[in-house]
Amino acid sequence: MEFIETSCFLTELDEKTSALIPHEKSLSSYPAYLVCRLGVNVAFQGKGIGSDLMNNIKLWILEPNTKGGCRYVVVDAYNNEVTRQYYAANDFKDVFSTEQQEKEYLGMLPEKELKTRLMYFDLIQITV
Repeated sequence: MEFIETSCFLTELDEKTSALIPHEKSLSSYPAYLVCRLGVNVAFQGKGIGSDLMNNIKLWILEPNTKGGCRYVVVDAYNNEVTRQYYAANDFKDVFSTEQQEKEYLGMLPEKELKTRLMYFDLIQITV
């Protein structure tokens, strides 16, 4: 946690984004915070820094002074095992249950490689 407090900062983007979040039987559009290209230097991986950083992002969003009223955090995660395991370990869920569903939504051909997967975290899970 000390590394994050001394070496990192969060900044707001001017634009809001909306994300597709599964709601019961259909997909709906909800306002969400988008985390873009989060990464930890290889020399510091495996030390919990990424998870600490993600927890700080989630808590920062819930701060009363943070502008916006979004309920979700969304990532466009690289579609590889290590990245997806990191987000799953931080309670992110897939927006689409299969790659095929996501490809269909994006209008991709079935044989094309899906390089990223949409994942979300519901901030309602955090009690402050």
